[in-house]
Order: sequence, then structure tokens, then C-alpha cells
Amino acid sequence: MNTDQNLLFGVLALELEYIDIRQFAEVCCTWAAHKETELADLLVERHWIGAEERDEVQRLMDRKLLRKQGDVRQTLSDVAGPQLRDVMHGVGDRQVEQTLSQLEPVPGFVRVSETAQLAQGEISHYTLSRVHDQGGLGRVWLAFDKRLCRDVALKEIRPDRLPTDQSLRRFVREAQITGQLEHPNIVPVYELARDEERTYPFYTMRFVHGQSLGDAIEAYHQQRRVGADVRIEFRRLLQAFVSVCQAIAYAHSRRVIHRDLKPSNVMLGSYGEVVVLDWGLAKILDKQDEATEAEPAIRNLDDSGGVATQPGQVLGTPAYMAPEQALSKHDEIDALTDVYGLGAILYRLLTGERPHRGRDSQERIRHAAEDPTPEPRSVAASVPRPLSAICRKAMSRNRLDRYLSAGALAEDVQRWLADEPVSTYRDPWYVRVGRWTRRHRQLTAAVAAVVLLTAVTATTAAVLIDHARHAALEARQREAQARRVAFGWFREAQRTIDVMATGVSKVLENLPGTDGLRLRLLHEAASSYERFADQDSPDPQVQLERGHTLVRLGDVRRRMRKYPEAVAAYAAAEQVYCGLLAAPPSNRDVRLDAAECLRKRGDALLDQDDRETARRALTEAQHHLAHAQESAERRRQEIEWKISLGLLEQACGNEPQAEHWYRQALAQAAQPKPDDADSLEQLALVQSLVGETLSRAGRHAEAIEALRGSLDTHRRRANLETDRESCKESLAFAELGLAQALLPLGQCNEQADVLTNAVRHYDELLQSVGILPHLRQNRVIAIAHLGQLHHSARRNRDACRLLDDAVAEFERLAESPGAGLDELDLLARVYTLRGRVLRDLALLDAAENDFRNALRIFVEDLIPADSAGGDYQRGVATCGRHYAVLLERTGQRQEAEDELATAQRLLATALEHDPQNRFSRDEMAFCQEYRGDFQRRNQAAELAREAYRQALAVRQQLPEEPELLARRIRVLLKLGEAADLQQAATDVDKLVGLCPQNAAYQTLKAHVDYCRHDVDACLATLSALAEDDLTSPGPERLFLLAMALHERKQSDDAQRARESFEQASKQMQAEAPGDVPLIELCEQAAAKLGISVAAKPKPALPKDTQPAERKAAAARSSDPARSGP
Repeated sequence: MNTDQNLLFGVLALELEYIDIRQFAEVCCTWAAHKETELADLLVERHWIGAEERDEVQRLMDRKLLRKQGDVRQTLSDVAGPQLRDVMHGVGDRQVEQTLSQLEPVPGFVRVSETAQLAQGEISHYTLSRVHDQGGLGRVWLAFDKRLCRDVALKEIRPDRLPTDQSLRRFVREAQITGQLEHPNIVPVYELARDEERTYPFYTMRFVHGQSLGDAIEAYHQQRRVGADVRIEFRRLLQAFVSVCQAIAYAHSRRVIHRDLKPSNVMLGSYGEVVVLDWGLAKILDKQDEATEAEPAIRNLDDSGGVATQPGQVLGTPAYMAPEQALSKHDEIDALTDVYGLGAILYRLLTGERPHRGRDSQERIRHAAEDPTPEPRSVAASVPRPLSAICRKAMSRNRLDRYLSAGALAEDVQRWLADEPVSTYRDPWYVRVGRWTRRHRQLTAAVAAVVLLTAVTATTAAVLIDHARHAALEARQREAQARRVAFGWFREAQRTIDVMATGVSKVLENLPGTDGLRLRLLHEAASSYERFADQDSPDPQVQLERGHTLVRLGDVRRRMRKYPEAVAAYAAAEQVYCGLLAAPPSNRDVRLDAAECLRKRGDALLDQDDRETARRALTEAQHHLAHAQESAERRRQEIEWKISLGLLEQACGNEPQAEHWYRQALAQAAQPKPDDADSLEQLALVQSLVGETLSRAGRHAEAIEALRGSLDTHRRRANLETDRESCKESLAFAELGLAQALLPLGQCNEQADVLTNAVRHYDELLQSVGILPHLRQNRVIAIAHLGQLHHSARRNRDACRLLDDAVAEFERLAESPGAGLDELDLLARVYTLRGRVLRDLALLDAAENDFRNALRIFVEDLIPADSAGGDYQRGVATCGRHYAVLLERTGQRQEAEDELATAQRLLATALEHDPQNRFSRDEMAFCQEYRGDFQRRNQAAELAREAYRQALAVRQQLPEEPELLARRIRVLLKLGEAADLQQAATDVDKLVGLCPQNAAYQTLKAHVDYCRHDVDACLATLSALAEDDLTSPGPERLFLLAMALHERKQSDDAQRARESFEQASKQMQAEAPGDVPLIELCEQAAAKLGISVAAKPKPALPKDTQPAERKAAAARSSDPARSGP
């Protein structure tokens, strides 16, 4: 090789991260003095690279030269950046200097050897000394602060780079985040400023004199390879690593993750300082309450709200990145990702190697994404086993298997340093004994003397006794051999079920993209059970364990949704238990085992919709339970049996009988032991089943009472259970169920409180157990419900803020691996809801965009995937109805009529499949009412009245629940005839009696009184209402109050009427300027009061507002050959 080729080889070895910058400089100097030896050979001689790495560098060099037609100098120009050229200049060799002088210059490049010319260069009050480091966008100077007379590091944007808005925000955000992390092991930022003569900002920070942790690790391993005593240095490096962990733990407490942890980003000062650098890829976590009480959250001072990572973008250093970074799973990158990065640093410290190696960055990323967790001892057998176990746990591919915090990782390393046992590795007995003796040296010496004396005495006796015992021992060993074989199989199966079945069901089923792994592990668990079940023995104890194993096999098969195989396994277990009834093992009531097996078989048969056979299995289970001995286990199983029977009756459509069995179970479970968390969990389940059954029956008050009881029981369980996360999840889910049950009764304030608590509990769960999709989904469902509550109260700005968050999260969930129809359905419905809010805020373009997005999802994705599609057809109809209001408001009456016609055709199709579906009938009544509104505004009074009558006919067939009753009253008010108003008065009294605290229903009563000319009753009702209430209809109350005061005409009524009107108008303009019913009420009040309301031009939309997918849906729904759109 010539000079150019040798230098190119060294640069490429550095690029592949086989050597660091210090080693590159050292080997260049050595090679310049001994050019008879190639630089590659020097690297191999020093054990910095091996033969395999040398070949990889050579292959990379050949590829690069091939692209440059063999031009070595051009290739070297491309790969040698400013810092490397500085290093090569420092070699002081004439041939090297000649090569460097002929390289193409780097734009804006400043060599360290030339920085003396820049000694007079200044930024603000800083004198620039030399370039310390340089990257793709920024460069760091060693500068002198003239005010404080100290050296600092000054980072600026390179003048030869044209930064984007995004990269500028990243630069400023890096300074802001680092500046707010005040910790001894995090580099302090002194100033963020902009010089008057420069375009872009700069910031200054502490300049750390010393070496990087990467350099220190290399020096340590170099000394270790030549046989030097490096024990003190090893402990010093581990202590530095603990300091890094503590710095990262502090950053996590401030809701900041680093995302690029590696040894070169840690500096070790000359006097013991350990400083974490380069927070350029740092991210502020989304959850506000991830900050601890002791440490406030980091504030993002960038008004843009930060810089989003683009889909598919890989951030970090490939050699150290976590699998989720390599796979670009940005929604999974959190504090556990930094824990992996710390583990990768520890791996480098222990082995001297980088965790992920490869020819280039892409290959290293692939290794990070696909390879199993690295094993340090497979690279360096001298690594202590506890430290190897710590490293493996921190670098686990499964995020949930890692240390849950950087502090926990630091604590385990500190325990090893203190000669304490670590959490991830159980030392052999001789190590534990050695540790004990080191701590108790005096006592150990005394015990040793006593043991020695005792041993001399005992040895003589032992020799005489041992011979006699030997024969008897052999006989007992032969006798126990068969039992050990059988129970060895059982222990294997038990371990398998714990690891592969229980763990899978609790973790993997909630993680995206793990279905294949989950099924493989379940298959392995099932195979292990089958092997044990094949073992036969007349021993009753062995037979009993065989029966238990078959039940576990059935459980696994059922989790795999292999219901026939599950039923077969339960049947085989039943035969085993029945065979033991005549001669059961001691102290075992086998009838309980048989009963549980039969109940589970009934549940599996019900999964197959084989209801009659399921009923027979449950009847047999009841027979065994009736003859079992009285015990707590029998009572537990009786409750479970009644739950299963209730589920069977529910599947058969026999709701009253299902309620009967649930109530029977509730009566038996209602007196749990106060300190038994399992009994409380069972009680909470039964209470929720009773509540759901009552809610389906329309008995909402009773349902709410049962669901509140379930919620209280979950709280009691949470105070006892050690698994707080599981309890909190059950509690949050119960809160969602209660909130849903409160909706029909109009108890909006309590509903909002319950939903707020649910969001808080899901936030806490996401912080403690990680980002699991089902937790994120339930959390955002609660947020969407809160948005709907605010919209109903005409607090549309708050509603829009909540729904913006909901839409963004649902979009992420719908795009995540493993997303299905449920996620798309939720996204479409929240698009529809936000479209309504935006429409009422008069943001019509944005509203139309949301309506179109919702319709596209329903028509293109959901309806084709479901042959019945009733729910989805109803979703299209709801969205189309609200979209029609927007079209009519912009003067497109015909298009609005077409939307309503399409919605009614879709609902008619849905009702053909399910004529009694109350939700479809309710939506049909809405469509007919909206058609009447269109006709009325189009001056077609008779057509409007006919449409209202059709709507009323449907509403009179619906249950008299509060919200449905309120909708019927509003139709009666639009009809406005004397008989209609009388019926409205009767209905509204019933409504207020059901929900006396609901301000919206009280306002509706006042509206009925006003229309019936009972002004005094109207004013009495309105005056008693609270204004700040989620049940309040907002400006509607004030418009009615203005009109009623005007009608009464007492002393100051005219003035008060105008004040009420003005207040209502301001509220309407702020919260609902596009709300059509409210606009009409405003115009009615203005006409009454003689107030001129300035006519606003109707907003316009593009002419062709009907999206192509809606036209397709309309065409499909009108095709008589199709059962659905």
C-alpha cells in the first residue's frame, strides 16, 4: 500500500468503529516512523482489530474505490473530515502532508494547525481558540470567556451549512434541554445567545479537560491484554458507569431521554469528574406526570412544540442502539431505551467490544434489530457472572424485561462493587459462603477450630455407621426413583406454564407485532404438557398431577383459540379425576378438581357456540360441587360456576336468567375476606357483570349502583394487592364502564370526574409499565369521551383541544403493527366528533377534512371487512348527517339532501338485519329531524312538518331514557302545535324528575314553558340554574332568559334582557359561532328584542364537496342486489 491507501485504510477502520480517534492518531504516527509495515498490520499487531475486521475494512475500501474508479485520493477526500485531517496533519510526515495538500478542501473547514490565525476571531465576548470537534451541522470551539476569564466550549452552527427550520429548532432545543438538567454529571450550559454579526445562535458550556469513557475503556483493555494489574482501573470505570446511570436517572425524572448513549458521549475529567455530553437527540417525554414531585418537568421553550421524529427515521449510533430504535418504533422509545444504551456501554466496558458490529451502519442496524441479547461472557470469559447478568438484563430485547429505571441498574452495579448479591444473578453456594466469611473473619476462625475438632471425633463414628446405612439407602433410592421421574416431568411442565403461558398472556398479547412469538411459545408450552400427560403411573399423586397438567393444556389451547383441542384436554382431565374419586390422594377433594375441569370445558364449548353441550357440562360441574366438602375453594368455584352459567344465558339471549345467575353469584361473593385480594377481584367482576346486564336492560340507575360498587371493590383490592399495576388497570377499566353507564342518565359532571380519574390512572400505568397499546387506547377513549362532554356543553374550544390529542393518538394506534378494525373504527368516530366541534367553531375547511377522513375509513376499510356492518353503516350515516349540516350552511342544499338520503338508505339496510336496534332507530329519527330542519329553512313548512312527524313516530317507540326523552321533546317543540306542546310539558316533567340536577334538561323545561307562554315558570327555572356546569347548554340559557324577560316587561326587564342577549352572543361567538340551532335561537331572540344582528355571509366550500368515496357508498346502498353499502 502507498501513503494514500494506508491513510484510507485507517480512516475506514475508524468509520466502522473498530478503532477510536486516539488509536487512529497513535497508529498513524507509528506507521509514519516505520513505513515498511502497513498500517493494517500495525492495527492487527496491537490487537485493535482481528483478521476478520481487517478483511471487512478491506472489502469496504474496495467498494468505495470501485465507485470512484480506483481514485484513492478522491475517496480519501470524501471520507476524511476536518477532525481526521487535523489528526493526520499532526503526524508531521512529509508524504502525509503532501497527500493532505492535494485533497479537495472541505467547505468552511478550519484545521487545528491553522487555528492560531483565528486567535483574534470572536463571538460576542468569547475569543475562539481552536476547533475541538465538528459534526454534520455544528462545531465546537475551545473558547475563552473574557468576562469570567475561563475556558469554555462554544457550539455553533457551521457557516458552510444551510440549516433547515427543523435543524435550527433541534439546535436550540438541545441547548434548552441541557441547560435545564442541573446535575453534577451532566455538562452545564452557561449561555444561549445570538451574536449581532452572525445569523444563527450559539451556546456555551463547560469545557471538560480529560478523556472520553471510550478512550479510558480502550486503555484499560489494552493494559489487560498485556497482563497488567488493572483491578483498580476496572472498579474506577464501573464507578464512573454508576455516575452515568445516576445522571440518566436524573434526566428521566425530568422527563428527558438521551437516545444516543455511548462511551464517546461521556467525559472523564482529570480529577474524577464524570460528565454526560451531547444531548442533541434528547427527547422530552409526552406524559406530564412522568416527572417526579421532587423534580419539576423540563419546559420546552420552543414555541413550535419541538421537532417530531419522522416515520422510518433511525436515530442514534448503530453500534449501541436498542432494537426499538433500529426498527424505528418511535412510539416505544422511552426511558427503557436509555437503559438499553447504558447496558451497551457496560457491555463495551466489560468486553472491549461494541455490542453491534458489521461492515457498515446498515449491517449494524440490522444486527441491533434482529440479533438476540449479547452475552458478554461469550466474548470475554473473564467477565464476572453477576456483571454479565446485569448487562444481559439491561440489554434485553424485550423492553419489559430490562431494568425499569437507570437507578435500578446503577444500584445493582453498586451492589457488586460492595460485594453484595445482585438482583439478576444467584451466586453459587461457595461464593455466598466466601462472601459471608469475608464479612465475619473472627467468627469464621473460631468456627473453623470447632469444626476441625468435631470432624476428628465424628469421622471415626461415621466410618462405622456408614456401612450399615449404605444398604438401606440404596433400597430407598430405588423406591423413590419412579416418583422423582414423574415429578421431574411435572416440574418441567410447571416451569413451562409459568414462563410460556402465564407470561405470554400477561405481556405478549398486549404488545404489537408479537403474535407469532406468542403462538410459538404457547405451542412449546402445550408440547411440554402433552409429554408429561403421556407419563403413566398407578401412583394417585402422579395421576392427580397428570390431571392438573391436562387442565393447563386445555387453558393453553383455549388461549390459542384452539377450542376443540381445549375441550378434548379438559375431557381427558375429567376422566383422570373421575378415576381418582374412589381412591383420592390424601387430604385432596378431587370433586373440586373435576368440577373446575367441567366448568372450563363448558366455557370452551360456549366459545364454539355449542350452547347445549356447554349447558350439560355445567350441569355435571354443579353435581360435583354439590357433593364436595364445604371449603373456601368450593365457595370460590360455586361463584365461578354461576358466572359461567350467566354468560351462557346471556349468549342464548336470555337476559333475565343471566341477571338471575349474576345476582346469585353476587350474593355469594358479597362477603369476601377483608384481606383476600383474590376474593375482592372476583366480587368486582360479578358487580361489573350485574351492572352491564342492567345497563343493557335500560335499568340505568341500578346499573350505575352496581358499577359504583365494582369501582369501590377495585379500590379496596388496590390497597391490598402487591401487583399495583394490575389493580390500577382494573380500576381504570371499571371507571370507563361506569362513565359509559352514566351517559344515558345525563349525569355529565360525575361522568367527567370518573373519566378524568381514568385518564390519570392510565397515565400512571403508562409511566410505570411502559407504552402498551391497549392502555394507550383506553386512555384516549376516555379523553374522547371528555371531549364529547365539553362539546355537549358548548365548550367547543376545550373539546377541540381534547379531541386534537385523541385524533393524534388514534392515528398512531391505527398505524401501529397489529392494528385492526377496532382501531380504525375508533379513529373514524373521533374524526366525526371533532368534525362536529370544528363545524360549530365555524372552522369549516378543517371540519370537512375530518368528515371526509371518517367517511373514507368507514367506506373503504370497515364496511367491506364486515358483511353485516350494521355498526359501520350507522357510523357512515352519523357522519353523513353532520356533514350535511355543513353543506347546507355553505349553500349546497342539494348536496346536503343527497347526504341525508344516503344516510337513510344505509340505516334502512342496517335495520333490515336488526329491526329492533335502538341505536339505528335513534339515528334514523335524527336523519328525519334534520330533513325537517332543511325543509323548514327552505320555507317548505308542510314537508318539514311531515318529516318531524316521522321522526316523532320513531322516537315514541324508543325507551324513555333521559337523553332519548330529551330528543323527543325537542322534536315536539319544532312541531309546536298545542297538543305537541302539552305532550312536551308532560315529557319534560318526567325528564326533570329523572335528572333534577341536569342543567340542560332544566333549560329544556324552561324552553317548553316559554313556548307555552308560561313566562314566570320559565324565568323561575332559568334563574335557579348554575352557570359553570358541564350539563349547562351554554348560551341557550341566556337567549331564553332574554326572551322571557322581554315578554314579562317589568321595571328593569328590558335592560336585563339586553344584557343577557349580549352575554349570550359573546359566548356564542367564542364557543359556537357555527352552531346552527344556536344561530337560529340568537336570531329569534334578536327579533324579539328588536336588536339588529349583522348578517354574516355564508362561508363557501369548493363546489364538488361530495367525496368520491361517499358517491360510491351511495351507489352501493341503492343497489338492490347488495345487502349493505
